[in-house]
Amino acid sequence: MNKHKGMTLTEVLIALGVVGVLAAISIPQINKVKPNQEMIKFKKVFSITQRVVSELVHDDDLYPDIKGEPYNSGLSNIDFVAEVHGVRYSGDEKFCKLFASRMQVVGKVDCSHTSYEKEDVDNYGDNSDTQENYTKVTFDPNFTTVDGIQWCLPITDFSAGSEDSAQEIAIDVNGNSGYNCFASDYSYNSSVDTETQYCKNPDRFIIKVNRSGDVWVDGDVEKKYLESNKTTKSYKQILKEIEEGKGDE
Repeated sequence: MNKHKGMTLTEVLIALGVVGVLAAISIPQINKVKPNQEMIKFKKVFSITQRVVSELVHDDDLYPDIKGEPYNSGLSNIDFVAEVHGVRYSGDEKFCKLFASRMQVVGKVDCSHTSYEKEDVDNYGDNSDTQENYTKVTFDPNFTTVDGIQWCLPITDFSAGSEDSAQEIAIDVNGNSGYNCFASDYSYNSSVDTETQYCKNPDRFIIKVNRSGDVWVDGDVEKKYLESNKTTKSYKQILKEIEEGKGDE
């Protein structure tokens, strides 16, 4: 009869200790090579936005140039009625609806409302002598694409201000999941939105576009995400690079 000798308690504890040491060494290394999904998705969204905006603004059947009328050129030309596959587009919702028509949308497209707004709020709280300022953000997407990304597009004619005046496209790369907070430099009152004030990993970003079809970002985090060739950089690493860069100025 064969007798199988089992492990003693001491041997089990030693084995567990070895596993623990190996885990302590390997997990930080794994985290270093873990992809930053929000960065990857933002890069994708920015590329899509550049492509779609370029297609729209350079399509004479959608936005024909009007010579001598700079404030009614490019994406500002909302009076011209564009017809695509029997659907007519014009007015303040023209850009939003045409943009959505180039995307794989899930559910309804609603361009009837201003989906993204920033409002500076003065909060005196219980003590009228203590005033706290914060930025209130309304995020109500116009549509959601099949990859779960939510899009807030400008409901406007793009004509306000100079040619370089920008409208903002706000996007949430994770939809309803994730932290639902912005990478931009908004300040939040802790009593209003604690989760956003302590954003651990932003999944909402701002892309800017003007009537000429130029697309860019102003936010420090957005810029770093687009500049980075390493998609494994964490949000903390990006913030550290931003702070170090400001220190060099």
